[in-house]
Amino acid sequence: MEPFLLLSIRADDAAADNEYESFRTLAGLTEAELRRIRLDRGALGDIDLRDWSGIWVGGGPFNYTDQGGVVDRRYPEDVGTVRVRLTAAGRSDPLLAELPEEFDAFTGHKEAVSELPGGAVLLASSADCPVQAFRVGANVYATQFHPELDAAGLCTRIDVYKHAGYFPPSEADELKALAWRSDVSHPPAILRAFVRLYSGSRDERLTSANR
Repeated sequence: MEPFLLLSIRADDAAADNEYESFRTLAGLTEAELRRIRLDRGALGDIDLRDWSGIWVGGGPFNYTDQGGVVDRRYPEDVGTVRVRLTAAGRSDPLLAELPEEFDAFTGHKEAVSELPGGAVLLASSADCPVQAFRVGANVYATQFHPELDAAGLCTRIDVYKHAGYFPPSEADELKALAWRSDVSHPPAILRAFVRLYSGSRDERLTSANR
């Protein structure tokens, strides 16, 4: 198969390296099977989609307010766990097929999608954030929660972004303790499903991309 690509926008080395290792290990990929481009260090340059089985875009400490739909601060969520519920479309989507109808996931964000772009399909929601996952077309997915995070990864993010306004710095140790006590085991199945779906032959990927 062709390798997968992670586009990283995290400028802090500890967070960027942890994000890469989290994607790689939880997706079950080797270093040769998951390449990384750090966009904080230079321009993306020319990318031929035929060279890659699939592409992930990681998160970062930046806020965006113009993405086709509406992204604003109406639905922030604290750093920690949330209970996510799949929609009917989510339950039938091949990327989410291994997940139970409800599951816990790690999150923590100031902005969120409050109105989906045209043509997008809502796949998952939570009580305080109505858009937790959606799909555009057949092959473009986005999640608000972090399928690449385990407890250790969340603790790294807590340390790195301790003074970035996501939580009072005095609560960092408590949040890390809560992360270790959390039962977050299902979201990484999304990464493994992505690998299975998009690691076919080049002809199969081109057929899928043209759907």
